[in-house]
Amino acid sequence: MKLTTVFLSLFVLLAPSLMVAQSNTSITQQLQQADALLLEKKYTEALKLYESCAEQGNGSALAKLGVIYGEGFGVALDPQKSIDYFKQSVEKNSALGLVWMSYYETPKKAEEYILRAVELKETLKADAISQNSLAYIYRSEYSGITDYKEAFKWSKQSMDGGYLGGLNNVGVLYFIGKGVKKDKDKAFEHFLKAAEEGYVHAQCNMGEHYYYEKDYKEALK
Repeated sequence: MKLTTVFLSLFVLLAPSLMVAQSNTSITQQLQQADALLLEKKYTEALKLYESCAEQGNGSALAKLGVIYGEGFGVALDPQKSIDYFKQSVEKNSALGLVWMSYYETPKKAEEYILRAVELKETLKADAISQNSLAYIYRSEYSGITDYKEAFKWSKQSMDGGYLGGLNNVGVLYFIGKGVKKDKDKAFEHFLKAAEEGYVHAQCNMGEHYYYEKDYKEALK
């Protein structure tokens, strides 16, 4: 057999693997770019990139579309659309999707999802959006690794990375005094900053704060 024929045969065998590797690299790069755009609040551009990756079956992209619609980042809040994306991401065994989907499930199913996410927790260290879900694992009673100091650490890292969910959850931990010394003033500062940036959950926390302070006019806002 001629050397050229051998080379061509080898190329034909390796070509599919090379194409898959290139495709995976491309998706990884797109996801990193989309994450950066989301944290820069360039939501429309981030959404397009996540959709492109999701169309290729990427579980992380599906989960982050769930986050976008669940948090209202540049779009109207759409809980059902958010859940639909999270369900699809769970089918792809996305740790981010498993954590988020656990919010909407029965206690038994939530425990199953959190335990699955624990096995994949290293993947949640990759970006600020996912780090906030890693913090949730450490807060969860279902995880078997509950550690509020770790929860604070990862929430703060998420916050420092620019994710508003991390900023809000650092406030939550200051408010409840777990993983960090209780400090309602610092909690308020974090809620206020996230609320001013348009983060819906922080706005709810601000409303509760004003309600308990009996400032009902501000609470109604």
